[in-house]
Amino acid sequence: MEGVIFLALLLVLLAIPLISSVTYVKPNQYVNVEWRFPLSPYIEPGHFIATGWQQGIRAKVYGPGWRWIFLVRIFGKITLHNIPRVPEGKFGLVFAKDGEPLPVGQVISESDVPCSNFTDAEAFLMGDGERGYQLSMLSPGKVVINEEVFAPEFIDPIEIGTVSETFKDPATGEQKTRLRAEIGIVNSFIGREPEKDGERRIVATPPIFPVDHPGHLNFQDAISFLRGGGGKGIQEELVFTGKFAINQKAFGVKKELAPFVTPGSVGVIISNVGDEPGDLDKEPVGVSRAGESVFILRAGIKNKRGILPETKGPGDHFIHPVAYRLILVDVTPRSVLLDGSPEEFEKVNVVTSDGFSVPMRAELIWRVPPGNAPKVIALARNVEEFEEDIVAPFVDDVSKRIGSGKAILSLFRERERLRQEIEAALRDELESRFPVEVSTFRIKQFDFEESPDAEVRTFANLLARQANAAQEQITIAAEMEVQQKKIEFELLRATANNQNILAVAQLRAGAAKLNKEAIDTIKDTLSEYISKLPPDMASKIMGVLGVEPGELLGAVASWIISVAKSNESKS
Repeated sequence: MEGVIFLALLLVLLAIPLISSVTYVKPNQYVNVEWRFPLSPYIEPGHFIATGWQQGIRAKVYGPGWRWIFLVRIFGKITLHNIPRVPEGKFGLVFAKDGEPLPVGQVISESDVPCSNFTDAEAFLMGDGERGYQLSMLSPGKVVINEEVFAPEFIDPIEIGTVSETFKDPATGEQKTRLRAEIGIVNSFIGREPEKDGERRIVATPPIFPVDHPGHLNFQDAISFLRGGGGKGIQEELVFTGKFAINQKAFGVKKELAPFVTPGSVGVIISNVGDEPGDLDKEPVGVSRAGESVFILRAGIKNKRGILPETKGPGDHFIHPVAYRLILVDVTPRSVLLDGSPEEFEKVNVVTSDGFSVPMRAELIWRVPPGNAPKVIALARNVEEFEEDIVAPFVDDVSKRIGSGKAILSLFRERERLRQEIEAALRDELESRFPVEVSTFRIKQFDFEESPDAEVRTFANLLARQANAAQEQITIAAEMEVQQKKIEFELLRATANNQNILAVAQLRAGAAKLNKEAIDTIKDTLSEYISKLPPDMASKIMGVLGVEPGELLGAVASWIISVAKSNESKS
């Protein structure tokens, strides 16, 4: 009997721990435990979560199913919680409430403590995990974590895509739309501090991985980024189209439109990363306006700072806008106007070989060959500056130099020859000294009326008057033709009346009278301007018009009539 009682007592003693230690956790729930055994040690100062057998809320939690928690119903307290769920399409950013303090200057913990994706909070704390935001994130779905230790924040992934852009078609002027690609510029808040050796770096030191290592997977694996030696700051590597689970406490991602080269242009790339180029890396271009020797990098040179020899064609380009600067160069024909208008360049002031000063309006059509665009940028910051500092002054200088070898009369009689000489000189000298192509040069106009020399202005007025008089002669010639027809009609009637001789005499007399009237009219028109001319200028005008010495007015008038008759016979 005593043996039965002893066995019963033994079973009771065994049943008490069993019953008080077993608990069932429902699906979609987990439990945490607050341990209250009076002889257990207290939590270490600076912490509020218990590990091991410390008194307090334990770090370890228990998921669904039957669970063995020693004497929990006697010396502990069980609390049920719903299992947190990371929504589909989102990720869980984890904030640790307990742990070691973050080092000064850090915004996120850079420690990597194995804790089974935050499901083992005790391992996290026992492994000296740090407080604050953690590098790893939770994937979509249910996860049994101790929410007393870890607070999840649900965030959206970083999405890089395309956007619609409205632009004005330069050919038609119509408003159109086009798709533009985005890029993600990454700024790392974690990693090695920038080196303080005085080396100039625009972007941070990139991580280095073994050949068989997948890398940081577009910055989605922050731990691999650190292990590869990635540095703090702007990263040279970009993030392209897609959705990415990037820890936004470890990496900041700024979305921008990819650099775009417009139709009719090419993109010149200036590298801000790499080492300084040596002499063997450089291809000399020339001397800038400031007097400095300039260069571009030779073809095939990599990881050096400077202007790259290759260009980019129209469209989007996935180029880092900080590590590499893209400068657009217009490669369509460009016009340089030297006509004194507000937005253009000053007129060319031609001083002739005989000392006369005449303003000239001119235009040069030129272009940058696409392959020469890097050299143009080496000489100037952009094509507009190149045009202003180099092309326009060159046109002015060449025009003045060639014009200075011409007499004033040649500006009237040999304008096309002068234009051809200036164009040939520009093509020969400008193309040989600079990386451009000359298309054509045009003399738009000589502004004789604006010349500071009175003789030139008077001569110009005379020529203008000559043109008006020539127009009057055309009118007179038309009237003469009408009179001629009348006389011919009368001649026919006279012939019919056997009065042929008298009719011919009348015809000749009428024609002579009309011709004299024409000459008198033109002489009266020009007399006011001819009287103002100096004697030497009058002789020069005779030379320009090609008339014989004698009475200037009569000669000019006769010359105008001969020109009018010549034009009439040609038509």
